[in-house]
Amino acid sequence: MNDSNVKELVCNLCPVHCNMSIEYSKWGDQIKNVYGSRCSRGYEYIKNYKFDQQCMLPTSVRLRGVQVERLPVNSDGPIPKTIVADAMNVIKTLEIELPVKSGEIIVENILNTGVNIVATKSMF
Repeated sequence: MNDSNVKELVCNLCPVHCNMSIEYSKWGDQIKNVYGSRCSRGYEYIKNYKFDQQCMLPTSVRLRGVQVERLPVNSDGPIPKTIVADAMNVIKTLEIELPVKSGEIIVENILNTGVNIVATKSMF
């Protein structure tokens, strides 16, 4: 008789995207082991995955006066997957003026999540 079950998933809290195996107890109420995580953030992701699925939000923002190039941005923490579409609706309305430094906050506290959208590249 098997007293555990295993679930496979990919952590999306950083660009590495670790393939992880999570061994749950027979009833799925406790995590017994986590395999494949390359950092402690992966374990945190797994603890919250079952009840509160979250992800990082890498995207880009329009630049004022520039036709082709866009400013790459990312969230500085995970946001609930249930509000990704709403967050993208906010971001797609933005038009940023140069210069911008990497790490500069583009949207503070997006949708009252406590997470900021920040520039991931300096552009002048």
